[in-house]
Amino acid sequence: METWVNNTAEKAKIIHSQILAFMQEMQDEEIVQGLLAQGITVNDVLKPWYDQLNALYTDELPIAHLKDTSDIVVRALGIDATHDAPMLSAVTFVADAVKKNLSLLSKSVSPLLKTLPTHKLPWVFNGYAPGSIIMGFSLKKPTDEMGKVYSGDLYETLSLTAQSIAFVPQFIDESSVNHAIACTITDPAIRDAVIVAAHNLSPRATMGIHTIEVGSRTGGFGELTAKSRQVLASEMKRPSLLSKKHGTFTGTLEAADLGAGRVVLRNIIDATDVTAIRCLVPEKFKDTVKRGFGELATITGDYETDSNGKPRLFMVEHIEPAKHPQAAL
Repeated sequence: METWVNNTAEKAKIIHSQILAFMQEMQDEEIVQGLLAQGITVNDVLKPWYDQLNALYTDELPIAHLKDTSDIVVRALGIDATHDAPMLSAVTFVADAVKKNLSLLSKSVSPLLKTLPTHKLPWVFNGYAPGSIIMGFSLKKPTDEMGKVYSGDLYETLSLTAQSIAFVPQFIDESSVNHAIACTITDPAIRDAVIVAAHNLSPRATMGIHTIEVGSRTGGFGELTAKSRQVLASEMKRPSLLSKKHGTFTGTLEAADLGAGRVVLRNIIDATDVTAIRCLVPEKFKDTVKRGFGELATITGDYETDSNGKPRLFMVEHIEPAKHPQAAL
């Protein structure tokens, strides 16, 4: 299986073969004398190759290892993220931002699935590499014991969702998010959760970090900037609903990311084949939502469905306690 580490090793192998070929040429006394006559020593010729090897082993190899072992790799660029001595505040911002994002993403996505985790999901820090601030993170694969807590399907979905963050920058236009993102992230609810995560990871204009590069093992890569943050903030306030429909549903309210105005409606009474609906709730309904967690509620508004026609992302126009609480699930 081709990996980033293997690719780096192949580069090193080529350089070593070039050095070996040169050293074999040095067995020819005439060639040696010809170089010396030009004021060129053997070390002069070897230096560029050794510099390339040093760059491979010092810079590329640690990064390649992170790419191979991480669901998501982030790199911060800016005056506070200099190569030799990054500011501690910048390192902390990147680590905390990713940690918060992965936690919120798991909290947002897991209620949308059939299987729910019963404990905090084990996101791990895979390491740090030199070159500005480069960090890798991944969801720890389930062991036999962990498999009792969360299934392989849940692990796979959350892992792929985290990796999807790296695709978002490719679809950020000058003032909006291109609708083509729906071809890459097809589930409207997952797409919305990933856009929120990308927004939270984007640097603020007042920071000493001007760019956050995001990459994933699935090949996604892009740059998030303060401008990206503005565009994504606008998209979060009013997500683009494709193939929009209007309707009313009743189910149990659960928290997802209240700071972003997102909740999840589970155990839908009106549609038994729907696992859950991710909802965007206007600010005016936040108190109603807080009081209603764990209770039945009825929502009305526009929504987007998945490829199977199931409602997944809902723009709430009105929300109220369910009129028939005796229909508790």
